[in-house]
Amino acid sequence: MNVKTKLLVSQTLNAILVIGVAAIAVVIAQRFDYQLGRAELAYDQRQTITMLAVQTFHYKTAIDKFMTGEPDNAHEIEQSRRDVEITLGQLSSQTEEELSFVSEEDRAEEADELERVGQLQTGLAEIDHMVKRIVQLRANGQPEHAQQLYAQVEHWFVDELSKILAEAMADEHREVLAVDSQIANIAARRVALLYAAGACALVISLATGLALYRSISRPMRQLLVGVNALQRGDLKHRVPRHGTDEFAKLALQFNDMAETLEDRERRLLGIHSQLEQQVRERTSALETANRRLSYLDRQRLQFLADVSHELRTPVTILRGEAEVTLRAQPDSPDVYREALARIAEQARQMGRLIDDLLFLVRSESDTVAFDKQRVDLRGIVADAVRDGGALARRKATSVIDRLPEHPVWVEADGQRLRQAALIGIDNAINYSPAGSSVEVSLRAENGRAVISVIDHGIGVSGEELPYVFERFYRVRAGADRQAAGSGLGLSIAKWIAEKHGGSIALSSIPSERTELTIGLPLQGGEEI
Repeated sequence: MNVKTKLLVSQTLNAILVIGVAAIAVVIAQRFDYQLGRAELAYDQRQTITMLAVQTFHYKTAIDKFMTGEPDNAHEIEQSRRDVEITLGQLSSQTEEELSFVSEEDRAEEADELERVGQLQTGLAEIDHMVKRIVQLRANGQPEHAQQLYAQVEHWFVDELSKILAEAMADEHREVLAVDSQIANIAARRVALLYAAGACALVISLATGLALYRSISRPMRQLLVGVNALQRGDLKHRVPRHGTDEFAKLALQFNDMAETLEDRERRLLGIHSQLEQQVRERTSALETANRRLSYLDRQRLQFLADVSHELRTPVTILRGEAEVTLRAQPDSPDVYREALARIAEQARQMGRLIDDLLFLVRSESDTVAFDKQRVDLRGIVADAVRDGGALARRKATSVIDRLPEHPVWVEADGQRLRQAALIGIDNAINYSPAGSSVEVSLRAENGRAVISVIDHGIGVSGEELPYVFERFYRVRAGADRQAAGSGLGLSIAKWIAEKHGGSIALSSIPSERTELTIGLPLQGGEEI
């Protein structure tokens, strides 16, 4: 028997023991709860019967007072009768509740109690009828007939109701004693059974654990001796094999490992030369990485120089516009308005550059907040197309949208996704010639929502494609930039897409077609 089978058998036995003990505990607990419920119902019924007996006595006492010369206590008779009626109704409800609660074997006894309640209701109804007749006879001046009817009432109270109430009280008392005895027996048996089951489980667990330990400890010691031998450098040591279990297989693998190590020791010089070759290869890779870092550093320095230039230019224009306007002191408000419009345009460009820089810093420190919720991506793309249309009009280009008829649901921050889409549209407009169009489409495929932005501008060369999503990088043609910008847009869009669990890619055929795609996981995997 292998170790896996031994462990499985041991765990199976332990599981059977645990399940058995749990089953015994559950059965005892259910029986205990059942008897507790019966006891509670029996206590309540006994208390109700006692109250009914007291109220019946009060009812008879009120009738006696009426017959002995207190005709004004008719209201007391009526109040006592109502109390008896309410308590009898409560007893009937309790008896029906107990009848529905008890098991089949106890239901016959509870049916007798329900029949007894019916007898009480019949008797009290008969008494009520006679009492009303007595009151009527007394009011009509026929006390002799009332006295005869009172004798029948007294017979019902003394010989019928009292007997039924006494039987009911005795029966409930016996039931309470029987249930208390059952509860005590169940409690005693529960303790004994749990102790016995726990002792059996402990003995069997210890026995199986000891057998499992003995079957594992010997091969483990032999393997430890072998490991110590290898640590001392004794590569000729071999572990003896016994049986066909996992430890025998492990011993075989250990011996194979020792032979392999011994063989490797003989080939150490050859491996040394291979290591030297690997060191040279790693050195070359590090040099390549260093050149790459130097390139990125130059890009950063170039970016700082470009930012300084692009900030200096609008600041110079702002100052120049303001100084020229102040010196000219024109009489027409239109001159001021035109100057303020040029100043506002330059301020807008500066604000956009500063916003990109702030977003870059916040994204690097991971402090950009995302308010993600389930949104229809069509509205987000439509907003971005509308904003892009305003940008396109400055270059005499157009933005065409192709949106699906059905909703495309994603879990996202709508404002951030709109920013990413608008970055793609803005880039496409900047690199497109006047009179051309930018196509923006949305589709769902393979469980993902795909935003596509296509332009027919200058495109991106194959050498530059790997760098377009790097920060500070701007596509160039020769020595001249094709469009102004900070070089942050696509890197920001890539960061936003990845924060939403998505991806971004750019493909281009220079001077023909460039496509930017943003893929996002669909909410619920809908497809159109």
